[in-house]
Amino acid sequence: MPLLQHALAPSLPSAAVRRIFFAALLLFLTPLAVHAQDGSGGQDNPSGQQQGPDDPGDPGNDDDDDDDGINNPDEEEGSEPVFLTASVSPARVPIASGTATITWEADNARYCTVDGVARATSGSITVGPWTTAGAKSILIECYNNGKAGYAADSLTVTVYDVPKPVITTTLSKSLLEANVDKFTVTYSATNAKSCMLAGTKYPTSGSATLGPYPAGKHSLTFSCSGDGGTTSHTINWEAIKAVALSASVSPSTITANGSDKARVTWTGAHADSCTLDGANAAKSGSKDFGPYSYGEAGAKSATVACKNRLGSKTSTVNWTVNALAPSVSATLSQNPVVADVDKVDLSWTSSNTDDCSYGGRTRSTSGKITGLGPFNAGKEVFTVSCTGAGGTTSDTVTLTVNPPPEAPTVTVSLDSARIPIDTGTSTLNWSSANATSCTYDNATVAVKGSSTLGSYDTAGDYVIEVTCMGDGGSDSDSATLTVEPAPKPPIVRASLDPTTITAGTGTSTLSWSSVRAASC
Repeated sequence: MPLLQHALAPSLPSAAVRRIFFAALLLFLTPLAVHAQDGSGGQDNPSGQQQGPDDPGDPGNDDDDDDDGINNPDEEEGSEPVFLTASVSPARVPIASGTATITWEADNARYCTVDGVARATSGSITVGPWTTAGAKSILIECYNNGKAGYAADSLTVTVYDVPKPVITTTLSKSLLEANVDKFTVTYSATNAKSCMLAGTKYPTSGSATLGPYPAGKHSLTFSCSGDGGTTSHTINWEAIKAVALSASVSPSTITANGSDKARVTWTGAHADSCTLDGANAAKSGSKDFGPYSYGEAGAKSATVACKNRLGSKTSTVNWTVNALAPSVSATLSQNPVVADVDKVDLSWTSSNTDDCSYGGRTRSTSGKITGLGPFNAGKEVFTVSCTGAGGTTSDTVTLTVNPPPEAPTVTVSLDSARIPIDTGTSTLNWSSANATSCTYDNATVAVKGSSTLGSYDTAGDYVIEVTCMGDGGSDSDSATLTVEPAPKPPIVRASLDPTTITAGTGTSTLSWSSVRAASC
């Protein structure tokens, strides 16, 4: 803190004035000296107005040159300058709760004042708290009896505004199932030093798990305090009972085409509203279902749903409507058939039926339609439908119509078309398509095969024929075998050149030729 020394001679009041206040000042000093030791102060002089060295309350300012005839034996004592050291800590405090400590020490002083209140020449006091924000000045003045005996220092404490605590809360749920659910409240308080919840002290942020609670509305109030004051925050929640739903049906099995009914009964306790199969319904009640026709036979159900603000409950009840379903079986006289050729008969039988239909006409419950066809190649569908007390049923048969079969073909060939008489042989080969059987030389043979021909003792041409049959007709093919007469014998001629040679060294060339010879 700054050190302020005032060593200049003060401008003293007139002698008359000093004489008037001198006696009163002597009486005033004794309680001030006592009061200066108690450490109190800080707001006694909120204006901070300075008492200077000419203050009539300062006994050290009497220089005794008033010619009053009174002898002051201490007139020259303590005439040295006053040296003052002062500080404040902290220099910045919050409003409403903050305090600061003023500390001073004055050498060569007889006494001091803090904001006009007499104090010892050294010490410390606590100032504050303040109810308004801003810069607060504290004036310290110290005196002795000499003409230079005055020093002062002005300290400043800044008082700043502190906002009130702000509390935020989050509830995990605000609607509970009575006597069952718990919930967690998470909270945070800014500008706070402590919080209270339900009479228990809590930190300034955290969470608490509460519950369960009976049915009804409930609330709790948070209270958090800080330098800026206290803020309260109330949380609210409600506990209600969950929906209790029961539903039943009686009887659970009834018969169609009569007067039977199924009665559905339900009760939705603690519900705000209910529906039956999606339509609004009373919270408790009953409804009849039926009677049913045979066409409506089968499994039936109804769904009851009841809800309140806590949630919903659903219950589905089931019952059965019995009726014998009709049956029908249809057949064809043959399947598959040939396109453009064959005809078929359609027959059917049924049970639990009153009548049947085919081709848009009403038919008897069992019957037969003859001579249907012929048909184009592809598929033909025949459907017979029959109706009875239990409803309608159908049976469908599909006819496969094949295209007419292709005509068979046969091909024959000979390994050798010419053979010699008596000894020569040849092999006959044949193959066919779309054939089911073949004949050769008045005998049944395979649709593909071969046969050895020969030998023949008569020369000439022989026609060999194979005939093959199939669903599409028959086909023949032939080949001609020529038997040649016996050939003339071969003729061979040979010669030597020369015909005479020398023994041991001579050579001769053999030459030959032949006619109708196969080998030599």
